[in-house]
Amino acid sequence: MHHMFPFGFRRGFNPLATFGCLRKKPFVIGPIQYPQQYSDVTDFAWTSGKGDVWTGLLYHTESATVSLTSKPLEQLHKFTLEEAEALVFDSERALELYKRQYGDILGGKLLKVISVSVEKEFFVKSARVKKDMFEILTVGYLLKRKGIQHLIQAMSTIVEEFGNVKLKVVGNGPYKENLMRLTKELSLGEYVEFSDYVPRHELPKIYANCDVYVQPSLSENFPSAIREAMAAGRPVVATDVGVIGEYVKDGVTGCLVSPKSSEALARKIIDLLSDKELRFKMGQKARKYAEENFNWDKLAEAWYKTYTRLVE
Repeated sequence: MHHMFPFGFRRGFNPLATFGCLRKKPFVIGPIQYPQQYSDVTDFAWTSGKGDVWTGLLYHTESATVSLTSKPLEQLHKFTLEEAEALVFDSERALELYKRQYGDILGGKLLKVISVSVEKEFFVKSARVKKDMFEILTVGYLLKRKGIQHLIQAMSTIVEEFGNVKLKVVGNGPYKENLMRLTKELSLGEYVEFSDYVPRHELPKIYANCDVYVQPSLSENFPSAIREAMAAGRPVVATDVGVIGEYVKDGVTGCLVSPKSSEALARKIIDLLSDKELRFKMGQKARKYAEENFNWDKLAEAWYKTYTRLVE
């Protein structure tokens, strides 16, 4: 039996695991993700679907409820971990976190790290559209924690260096109006383009047309957009949060910067735009890493071996 639903740190549980004597089957949890570390009322509005005047009150009410229920949920979390025969993590960092927190109950269990994959179409080399400017790309839900406000601020510096540059922001979300307002305040309307939702089958072409992909998040696990950009052979500039640094190798497949630093983002992006050979080499290494680590077939084989060990 395999629990594949989101498994929250200190809160995730499954009643089937806690009744091991009834199920009489090996129980697997995973992939367990590294926990998010940033929350904000605008993010709550998006994830909850509540955008009315009660959003703030509901946000604080839910936060208080989570605090009150944290201890009983953590106890259920421990019970689930104790009963599971195997725990699979999406990163070494998530595994180490659980070893530190629950090392006393993980002994004797099968512990594996299996990353997440990318659809094969992102590995297909798409023909690039000819353009007379550099294109910087970021993709995702437009939440405050995605840090795109810092990337827009960085554009002021980048534009001073390169007049022929554009930032393309793909996605929707509750923070979009704030980002558009900031763009206007900084007089960057000519250099920042907002695109609404794009069908998934069109994303490979969008990645192929950019020169640099940027993920300026304040908090993350390991966003799919980074994996997709790497599979498309694009160099990545990202903040070193969550487990991003485990997969984006600084100076090799991309560049890592501290969160909330528009100056650091601008500097790394300018370095890449200034050096065509560096962009190409970094993009090629990113693609090779993605082929070796985010390949569906390889990850399916890893899961198969995990299941096989449990039933031998």
